[in-house]
Amino acid sequence: MLLYGWASGEPTRLDTTDLVTRQLTASWAIGPNATPVGGWRELAGRALDRAAAGGPVPPITRFPLHRAADAHAALERRAATGKVVLVNTERASC
Repeated sequence: MLLYGWASGEPTRLDTTDLVTRQLTASWAIGPNATPVGGWRELAGRALDRAAAGGPVPPITRFPLHRAADAHAALERRAATGKVVLVNTERASC
């Protein structure tokens, strides 16, 4: 299990009971010993350069504006992928 973010507003709970009863092993994937070659600033610079060049494209889950409640529910259930964006699907007539 990879944990990241607090999409529901609270961290995902995982304790020793979960580990023991499910026979799981937990370890750090990223920590103080995982500093990239060149440091974090160099990595951030490369990421910004790549973003300025048009990639990578972040995952987005779109909901029509009138389904804002569904978007909120998806966030709470952690059912959305990436950022949640409300889109106005009504076009103004000119």
